Amino acid sequence: MGCARRRQVVEKAKDPALALEQALKELRARRFQKAADGLTEVIFNFPGTRQASDAQFYLGECYFQSKDYEQAQTEFDFYLKNFPNGRFQEEAAFKLALSYLKSAPAHTRDQTRVLKARELFNEFLENYPQTEFRAEAESALAEITRRLVAKEFDAARLYFKAGEYRSALVYYNYIRQSYPDSLWPLLDRHRFQVCNVRARPGSATDRRQSETKSSLHLLPSLYFGPDSWLLRPEDSLVLKQLAESLRLMPERRLAVIGYCDPTEPDSVANQRSRVVKEFLMDSGVPDQQVVVESAQGTQPVAVPTEEHWKERRVELRWR
Repeated sequence: MGCARRRQVVEKAKDPALALEQALKELRARRFQKAADGLTEVIFNFPGTRQASDAQFYLGECYFQSKDYEQAQTEFDFYLKNFPNGRFQEEAAFKLALSYLKSAPAHTRDQTRVLKARELFNEFLENYPQTEFRAEAESALAEITRRLVAKEFDAARLYFKAGEYRSALVYYNYIRQSYPDSLWPLLDRHRFQVCNVRARPGSATDRRQSETKSSLHLLPSLYFGPDSWLLRPEDSLVLKQLAESLRLMPERRLAVIGYCDPTEPDSVANQRSRVVKEFLMDSGVPDQQVVVESAQGTQPVAVPTEEHWKERRVELRWR
């Protein structure tokens, strides 16, 4: 019956509804082993009844709640295939996809289960477009995308550190093409530009000059925590690369513009700008090359409250 742990119960209860209710009472009390035994009894002893169909779904739910997600997959899959008219088909399809995701290892390991979860979630949303689980399914798909992108970034970084720029570029281009809406870490934006230069044919001098020019066009925004002007480690690495390029081209001028979200005082935006300028100066950039500008008269990024992190930023622009 799809579960190696099952045992056929010899003692047969007389009333399937009563047997199911007793098993569900154990499930509600989170006595999972007793619940699983009771649900298995209903499935084996009352085949063809509505209670047997419901018991099969709840058996999957029992394993899901006890975080035995691989066994939950087995039971939900059995329910979907063998009880096509069951009243929990929609929820079972959702829980099956979620079980695959929850049983998947970290993004650094094999992602077969994550890919299967993505397939099942997409299939679920296609089959049940008005489902009450839509928000949860879409959130799970977003988490899947983050995991898959993180794995591709890890591969690109590994090749970059080894000096295999062509191989790193393959992974970076794959991320751009397959996940165009993904948010790139600042350091990876810089490394992508470096790969584009160093993977080209030409002399080392030509590549170095091209790399410097490319770095100058890479001016990402820097993001901060609420009421904070603390630079993240990855931001510091990118600013060091930018400082190196500025020192090589002293004729260029950089504008540093701080922003804050509506809950923060303007002084926080100004402090963010000053921190960035001070970092560049400490990295050897002359004071006159970096100008702190006011954000007054410019438009902040208009975002919902939960996305205020996009407004807590410093923009870098050429003047």
